[in-house]
Amino acid sequence: MTTEELSFYGTLVKGKHDKFYSIMQEGPVVRIHYGRNGTNGHEIERKFDSSEEARAFVVKMAEQKSCKGYQGSFFTRIPDIPKFGETRREYLDRTGHDLGLEPFATETIKNRGW
Repeated sequence: MTTEELSFYGTLVKGKHDKFYSIMQEGPVVRIHYGRNGTNGHEIERKFDSSEEARAFVVKMAEQKSCKGYQGSFFTRIPDIPKFGETRREYLDRTGHDLGLEPFATETIKNRGW
């Protein structure tokens, strides 16, 4: 099974503030990128004992930034895209994720009896 990611990206543009804050979790690793808009900003990497701890940290930090006035959104990344001609079952077996019918070609669905 591939690793699922959770990310948050927010900006604060208010008064003299013009900042961005990005935090991304990939497995037990969290990467934070923050700074003033228009600059390269700063980057920090933090490792946790588990993916669950890392995910909880991302949610906590995003909530804190939202309370400070940052406008932002959470994003998750689909771990892997289906391969051409791959059935839904093959994709589920390979990745551990069931994405439904949308990512699969109609022709594949007809030919494989979905």
